[in-house]
Amino acid sequence: MFRRSEKFNKMKFSIVILLSLLYFTHALAEYVMEELLAHGEKCGGTIEDLTEFSLYIMPSTPTGKCMVTCMCKDYNILEKNGKFNGANLKKMLINRWNEHKEHADEIANHCDVHMKDRDLKDECEYGYQAAICFVEQMRQRNYFTKLMEKAQQFHRQLKDGTFKTPDSIKKKLNEDLEKYLQLFNWKQFV
Repeated sequence: MFRRSEKFNKMKFSIVILLSLLYFTHALAEYVMEELLAHGEKCGGTIEDLTEFSLYIMPSTPTGKCMVTCMCKDYNILEKNGKFNGANLKKMLINRWNEHKEHADEIANHCDVHMKDRDLKDECEYGYQAAICFVEQMRQRNYFTKLMEKAQQFHRQLKDGTFKTPDSIKKKLNEDLEKYLQLFNWKQFV
């Protein structure tokens, strides 16, 4: 009888740990999304830009391109002179996307070649092209599949009011979620 009770207690403890980890992972995903949206807003993104960005889509408006460029500079993917830095992209990919670290070299090298002869005159366009390069490479390697599921959960929480975010952003995100999911062919999440 004692052994059975001991096993039961271990099982209960394991379940509590598992539930705690699931809660922590979910809370961390929410924090990261909120952090990214706040960063995008700090970099001058409009509500429309932030809505697209929250769905892991690079906004193509002039303000969206400049927002993405600003964020790339803040993460040192673009150097102070505006030039693309593949080594820093690789570091960021490994730090933020550790579960896909085997692709970091490939993505950084591909974008190094892609950005090598690009014109630096329009800083926002250059930064946008760099971001498009690595986001497309990430998408091809399924970086965003699980995150899109989390993004949809994030948007559901915005709709039901359980996620805290500025009302101006929340309203626009709620209005545009279905449109963007369909427009950008994320049908599996609709």
